[in-house]
Amino acid sequence: MDLGLIIQLVSGAVGGNVAGSLIKKLSLGTALNFVIGILGGRLSGQLLGILGMGGAAGGIDIASIIAQVAGGGVGGGILLAIISPVKMRWLSHSINIKQPYLYDTRVRLQKTS
Repeated sequence: MDLGLIIQLVSGAVGGNVAGSLIKKLSLGTALNFVIGILGGRLSGQLLGILGMGGAAGGIDIASIIAQVAGGGVGGGILLAIISPVKMRWLSHSINIKQPYLYDTRVRLQKTS
């Protein structure tokens, strides 16, 4: 297995979990954050490789490793930020509940005289 692929997958998993822990509204649980982060890390690695910025040549120099770590981590966080609201919105419609960060559920009580 390619070292660059392993770096992208691991940094994507870390990026997904870090994004989920920093922004609690985005967290889907550790397992889903992990899986979505891995997918995001791989997708961002492919995209950066196509664009020629991800060290796609398989080099093991420090610049390509840093680019793969940064790309994988950011890609994992971004994919989590995209999928989490979509999943929560779909879930809220399927079981007919409102999520507090998608809808304003605060009710103001009026004083009756």
